[in-house]
Amino acid sequence: MTSQHRPQDRATAPLIQVPNADRTSVVGYSVAHYLFQRLSRQRRSQRLPDVTWQDLIDHIHAHDDMLRLADSAARRLLYRQAEPLYKRLLAQVEVPPLSRRLPNQV
Repeated sequence: MTSQHRPQDRATAPLIQVPNADRTSVVGYSVAHYLFQRLSRQRRSQRLPDVTWQDLIDHIHAHDDMLRLADSAARRLLYRQAEPLYKRLLAQVEVPPLSRRLPNQV
């Protein structure tokens, strides 16, 4: 329901029309600020199902994305989901041989 359908309720309409530059037509809709705030708070507090985490873990391959996802899981105390990502990240790191890391001792 948009503000166009109920002009008397424009201040509380869930969708606000976004007009084009010359205001002759509607190019889209924007969610009302109060509704966006409420829904984003609710969404943020809900936990993703385990199957969703598993799909993300299985289908993510970029190093930066894996790191962000692992950190997100760890911040949520979801260590079962974070651990395999951290292991994959560690497997990608090339560690130089010990002889190159330590100075020569005579």
